[in-house]
Amino acid sequence: MNDRKKKNLIKKNSHLFWYIKKDSLDKINDEFLVETILNYGDWKSVQKLLEIFSIEKVAKIFFNQISQKRNNYKKPTLNFFKLYFNEHIQKRSIIKRSIKTSANNQKV
Repeated sequence: MNDRKKKNLIKKNSHLFWYIKKDSLDKINDEFLVETILNYGDWKSVQKLLEIFSIEKVAKIFFNQISQKRNNYKKPTLNFFKLYFNEHIQKRSIIKRSIKTSANNQKV
């Protein structure tokens, strides 16, 4: 992950962090950033988040957060991203297996 890209994402979405002092914005951790962007960001910001962190890392953070006794996700957001990550991670796994199988077959 590129820190400069992360800082740029936070800066472009600074309206979501209106209650945090400007000099503290660079201290936002990955978990808080993921939660905030998924809950309140627009689709373009979500896509940028996935580009910066990878879908696997964002999904891992998301599923870890929702496995806690209490989380801050709104119900529609929670439902959407459960479906979204399950679908996309499953597709990536199938593609990776397919590529691996194809590579193994070419060796023979």
